Amino acid sequence: MHSMLTLLALSAMTGTAHAATDGVCRTWGAPSPAATVDDDKVNQVSGIVASRRYPGLLWAEEDAGSDPELIALDSDGTKLNRVTVTGAENTDWEDITLGPCPTNTADACGCLYLGDFGSNDGERTEGVVWVVPEPSPLDDQTVAATALRFSWPDGPHDAEALFVHPVTGVITVITKETTGPARLYRFPGTALTPSSDTVELLPVGTLDLGLAGSTGGRVTGGAISPLGDRLVIRTSADALLYPLGAADVGTALQGDAERVTVHESTTGEAITFSPDGERLLLVDEGPSPTVWQVACEDFEATGTVDPDPLGACEDTTAPKGCACDGSEGAPNLGILTGFFVAIVRRRRR
Repeated sequence: MHSMLTLLALSAMTGTAHAATDGVCRTWGAPSPAATVDDDKVNQVSGIVASRRYPGLLWAEEDAGSDPELIALDSDGTKLNRVTVTGAENTDWEDITLGPCPTNTADACGCLYLGDFGSNDGERTEGVVWVVPEPSPLDDQTVAATALRFSWPDGPHDAEALFVHPVTGVITVITKETTGPARLYRFPGTALTPSSDTVELLPVGTLDLGLAGSTGGRVTGGAISPLGDRLVIRTSADALLYPLGAADVGTALQGDAERVTVHESTTGEAITFSPDGERLLLVDEGPSPTVWQVACEDFEATGTVDPDPLGACEDTTAPKGCACDGSEGAPNLGILTGFFVAIVRRRRR
């Protein structure tokens, strides 16, 4: 009951979206447990993303062999619901992120993007990114997902990191290579102009984790910060932060990285930013996984004169940054309250 009321209280206090409070972290703290998922049937988490529409909510997905579902988690780890992604298949979902919807460019974080491009055997020559408007955590299923199908231009790859720029809509995928640098590819179009055909991805560079300062491992996930001014790469050993801003992901990853220490794990998978950009949240594979956090100890918020480094908050004709005030699609608190109260009553009987 407490966790459900926490979700509702956070939504009521923050209104339709978090304020534009992203900024620069001068010092990151030590990794620490933030929550434990209360369901041992949640055991193959491969991607997470913090909702902007429902503050306090995490969306999670599971990988190969799992149903095509979104798992709604409260900030304390309580599993609230499973939402079926209609019209989608789960060959091997490996990452999840937020981005602009093809039919509503006014909201930079209105849609969830699900990267179905894992290939443990290294033989998969094609993949798909499923796009669906963010549902309510009380839904049984989503609207029909849009399939963005693609092929690799140079043979099969395994991939686990997906990025959608919150303003430009450019989609970038990073591979998980067993040897050598990770490879970067992007869609020839953007989320704003999806194609019904299978498109061939464009190679846009490589990422040498050793040169970037990582202590080892392979790329297992990634995320873009709420305002789009930073991105993070998770490896099986650490996390790497890069400035982003108006640059595309491929260009940003050619710059200098900041290494952030994360918890030790042999099954490290998912990473996301908290909605205010002041914490990194991580989840590993395994039953009833722990949600880990790395909190910023010295955070300098972006200045109030120009709170959005992309300038989208003030431009009413452009897609808004994820953390801008006034995003459309506020949660219906009356419906949510009734839903959660009904759950509590059923549990008490």
